[in-house]
Amino acid sequence: MSRPVYSKLLIAGYSSTPSEQFKNTVPAGVIWVVRCIDVFNGGSGAFDIQANDTHGDPFFVPFATGVENGPKTYHWEGRQVLPSGTPIYVNTADGPYSFSVSGYELTLP
Repeated sequence: MSRPVYSKLLIAGYSSTPSEQFKNTVPAGVIWVVRCIDVFNGGSGAFDIQANDTHGDPFFVPFATGVENGPKTYHWEGRQVLPSGTPIYVNTADGPYSFSVSGYELTLP
């Protein structure tokens, strides 16, 4: 029997400090499918979003920016699977920034 699938906010935040890191990790027993990322850059600094493998190396970097004058918005859509235990990071510098990462949380069989 199939189960319904609902979108979930996987990580979101707001930063107005000079430098900040946000982190969330895929819980045990599930996978995340990242579907949508939205970022608003209200400052002139850099930010990046990445998911790292078990060695700490990034394998999913949907976009990384250099220093650009804000305000500017960024958007990504796709289907990136993150296995259990995978950390996803958002790093900001010279905010303000707001961001959201949404997708699906699916239970492993």
